[in-house]
Amino acid sequence: MVVQDRPKVEKSFQDNVPSDLATRVTFQAHDFFKEQPLAADVYFMKSILHDWPDKHSIKILRALLPAMKPGARVILCEGIAPPIDGGEDWEKLPLMAKRMLAAADLQMLVGFNAKQRSIDDWKELLKMADERFELANTFFLPGSASGILEIVFRG
Repeated sequence: MVVQDRPKVEKSFQDNVPSDLATRVTFQAHDFFKEQPLAADVYFMKSILHDWPDKHSIKILRALLPAMKPGARVILCEGIAPPIDGGEDWEKLPLMAKRMLAAADLQMLVGFNAKQRSIDDWKELLKMADERFELANTFFLPGSASGILEIVFRG
């Protein structure tokens, strides 16, 4: 596994990676706005796109394209806003999770001109980034406003 992040994070990574994982997990400095240098089967991003407006989120996703092969996946762990009509998954969320998601949505708007995205918003964002991205699955984390989006590259 390769963990990519800003160069200033490397020391913290090295200081905290468990010794039993040190031979299997490495660090690579990388700017996610730049072309992805590593071909992989899976790219995982946690809470990356929620605080970027669409045009920047599209740029981040497009930066993966040169390294992606057909069938590769992008796994996003992000807040998932409710659809306009609510829906079964939204109704299952505890009130506190709903409030946290609403507060995060306002914070993203005010602080970054971004937003928490509904599944339909995610689908539209993927389509704008590249028609070959397909939202294959979504999983809601029980009791949380976060979810997992599995995106398959149909290159």
